[in-house]
Amino acid sequence: MILPTGTWGELDFFKSGEWQVIEERLQDLKVLGRIVNPQHKNLFAALKATPFEKVKVVILGQDPYPNPEDACGIAFSSPAKNIPPTLAHIFKEYVNDLHYPVPKSGDLTPWCNEGVLLWNVIPTCEAYNSLAHAEWTEWDLLTEEILDELSKETSAVFVAFGNFARRYMYKYVHDEDSTKLFVSHPSPRAGQNSKHPFLGSRIFSTINDKLTDNGLSPINWKLP
Repeated sequence: MILPTGTWGELDFFKSGEWQVIEERLQDLKVLGRIVNPQHKNLFAALKATPFEKVKVVILGQDPYPNPEDACGIAFSSPAKNIPPTLAHIFKEYVNDLHYPVPKSGDLTPWCNEGVLLWNVIPTCEAYNSLAHAEWTEWDLLTEEILDELSKETSAVFVAFGNFARRYMYKYVHDEDSTKLFVSHPSPRAGQNSKHPFLGSRIFSTINDKLTDNGLSPINWKLP
């Protein structure tokens, strides 16, 4: 297991009994031959890709892609050759909002390098079984600490993609002055009847407007 470094590595969670419980559960599943998404080595890839001090935007997802080929430890990003439907929907809004061409791959690490933390509030699931670890309440403590620390120490914009993530955002982003945005989950099926549909939300432009309001430089969303 590769733990995060820097400020992320200093979080109380990684010194807690809750983290020990998670480690034991993951090891038990490995012994049973059960596949966990993402791979253990990529579990904290999102924290590694976006150091605490560089975070300007926090985009919260639900849990990893159920297909092991898609899950990489960075929410919504995918190394697979075939773009997952959820990411294809994100790219559709990206094109409509920003008028950039469709990206050539599903790799979202350029956004991470810009200061966008792409975090799944439940960082693991079993392969092909979404929300299999939703009852691992120990993960809640990690997400709580991440959001609490960021809302206290930064002027980041917090964005929830979907109702599941929104519950965490409103529960754990404690600073009332923090900027919070919500859209439906970008899954093609999720936002059909939502009051806050993902398609047409102009979420990328909206985030940049909020960053400017907070005195921060906008994100360069353009992907290769």
